Amino acid sequence: MNRIKTIHLDGAEYRICSMTMADAEQYLADQAEAIRIGAALPEDGLRLQKENNYRIVASCLNRAMEDGAKKIEPADVPKLLDLVAFGAIHKEILEFSGLKLANESETKPGEAVASQTP
Repeated sequence: MNRIKTIHLDGAEYRICSMTMADAEQYLADQAEAIRIGAALPEDGLRLQKENNYRIVASCLNRAMEDGAKKIEPADVPKLLDLVAFGAIHKEILEFSGLKLANESETKPGEAVASQTP
């Protein structure tokens, strides 16, 4: 069963769920691969990071939706959310799942560091 929480941002309300352990492991592996590829091909690395972030945001929004609600595809995320909403939702999902953003210097036991590329 997923943990679900509601976040409020400038009058809008979003329901998100946490990543499963499998989601988090895949997310971190995909981000590491994107960073590795980005070292040689920056545009490809950035594209892969964005796709991974859009995928996890769509997945966590979808799993928190009521039954019968229209699901969000990862490609729809940049069409449905502005940069502020995307950043806030992405950060909240990572933190709710026990991950921290790469620019946050201190991690607690059980936490891992994640990339913040949109």
